[in-house]
Amino acid sequence: MKLLYGKGFDEHDLQNFREIIRSNIISGIYGICQAVEVLGFKEDISNIEAFDVIMNTDGNGNLTRNIATHVTNIWNEEPVQVF
Repeated sequence: MKLLYGKGFDEHDLQNFREIIRSNIISGIYGICQAVEVLGFKEDISNIEAFDVIMNTDGNGNLTRNIATHVTNIWNEEPVQVF
């Protein structure tokens, strides 16, 4: 409603949204990796290092540049794109 009727979001609101979005990215890719593993597609992952890094986050943590690189690598894997 702030966007429609107000002056937009202040810096505090924007920072909170960034944290929520980053958390959603980590938990989302973690859930996808879990599904890949449960459904038996893990052996089709070519970048197993990126997969292991994501799985070691337990779906929590900060979205660092290193983690973001691994998220991108996993996202581009064929078994992940199936979902």
